Amino acid sequence: MSEEPISDATKSLAGLKLGEGTATDGVPDDFTYEPTPSELNELLTENGMIVPQVVDDLASESPVVRLRALIRIQRRLQDTSVNPTVRAIIDSNLVRVIVDFLTYNDIRFQERAASAAANIAAGTSEQTEAAVAAGAIQKIMGLHPFSSAVLQRGALYALGNIAADSGNLRDRVLREKGMEPVLDVLTKLDDNVHEESIVAPATRALSAYLKRWHPGRYFPSEFINIEQCVLILAKLIRSRQSATSTDSSETLENSVISLSRICEKGHLAEVLDTGILPQLVSLCNSTNPIVQRFSLRSLGFFAADTEALTDAVINAGLLPNLITCITSENKNTRELACWTASNVVAGTAKQAQAIVDIGVIQPVVNLLSDSTEDMLVRKEACWVLTNLVVACIKHPAQDWSESLYEEGFIMALCKALVIEDNLIRRNAVSSLRQILDSARSKVEDRVLGDNSEQGKWARAVEVVRAAEGPARLRVVRDTAPSRGTGSGKSAHDLLMSYFPDYSRRARV
Repeated sequence: MSEEPISDATKSLAGLKLGEGTATDGVPDDFTYEPTPSELNELLTENGMIVPQVVDDLASESPVVRLRALIRIQRRLQDTSVNPTVRAIIDSNLVRVIVDFLTYNDIRFQERAASAAANIAAGTSEQTEAAVAAGAIQKIMGLHPFSSAVLQRGALYALGNIAADSGNLRDRVLREKGMEPVLDVLTKLDDNVHEESIVAPATRALSAYLKRWHPGRYFPSEFINIEQCVLILAKLIRSRQSATSTDSSETLENSVISLSRICEKGHLAEVLDTGILPQLVSLCNSTNPIVQRFSLRSLGFFAADTEALTDAVINAGLLPNLITCITSENKNTRELACWTASNVVAGTAKQAQAIVDIGVIQPVVNLLSDSTEDMLVRKEACWVLTNLVVACIKHPAQDWSESLYEEGFIMALCKALVIEDNLIRRNAVSSLRQILDSARSKVEDRVLGDNSEQGKWARAVEVVRAAEGPARLRVVRDTAPSRGTGSGKSAHDLLMSYFPDYSRRARV
């Protein structure tokens, strides 16, 4: 049986005088409606369109019928178990119909329309653009200041989702003063004016703004100065670091994400002045992977900067928690932890010693040696070992220098030679070269000879051989992506110096 064509609800709705009903023909004050699961499941046709009856109901002369249809769509959009629905709304030409309900002179229509607009804008760029083209920003701002917490929550999520989509939409939200409702919330934290259900989407919108933030690039449209922003975020993190509710957890997540984006842009002094570093260190042990990861990311930018700022995070207690992050079950956290550790190692002799003292070498060796580990994690792990080698050469006579000649350390670098990433291969070749050269130089520097040093050098060479290092160096030299690059030449030089029997091309 063929389906009836879906009517053009936009045209039908355009002829109605929205919001101009009397008390008798409006929606009763005691009206309630919650769609059943079957009503939600049956909202779409087999062809992925909104069912004709609902499309017609949205254009009904009865406000009650219209509201029921709107609620049904809005609840379906909220139910992730039966999404995606946005495509069906777009294909059924209903985006503008839904957004237009924001102008209806009934808070119940406005609340549902704001929620639906937020979920439409949370989709793909095409779907976000559809919400904007329907006038979502202007119509939402036309309701500001918002007359209910439910409407405010939906509006803040919609504005945040639009701003998060692209740089162009972020700037459009700014131009149309779409961040003013965000500031209204975030600048009144001390007054406890807003519930957590409102603070959470406000921090989401701030995070979206900072996602594509380029200091100075959009100066005329900046809506908040960086010092004020940092103070707000520090206050939010301190007050919610033990968050348990869904909304407060979301606020904490958005806050640490936002702070990491500010740190990424180099505003470390402003963050340091708030005294928030100990709280960020504590959050590196959070069971919430988002909070843990982005707290660590902020601290990582300090470790990647000056010696003084690296000392600041060390003094805040970062290093003991770094081991927890390196062994985390979350690969993104492991990657960030190795990146942070490598930057600390690249600092002063005292900073490198502090990293070694917490026992970082073995877990990093394990990560680099694990062929099932994520490539980005192994890359950062290789950087830790590479920087340890450089630090040992740069700061000789360190207590931990003997670690470089241990079997596990050398074998991990040999295993890294077969990873199909030119940067990892380059670092592994460079580190092996420096280890072998350093061991040999210690022998040559002793006129009378030193059996312990000779044994160390011979042992290092033997470990490389046992780990198939020469054969793997030949692979680096002769195959892509290293062939003909600096890595390939370095591998050849290393073979010629220590393993000349492998310097010729392998027989096929």
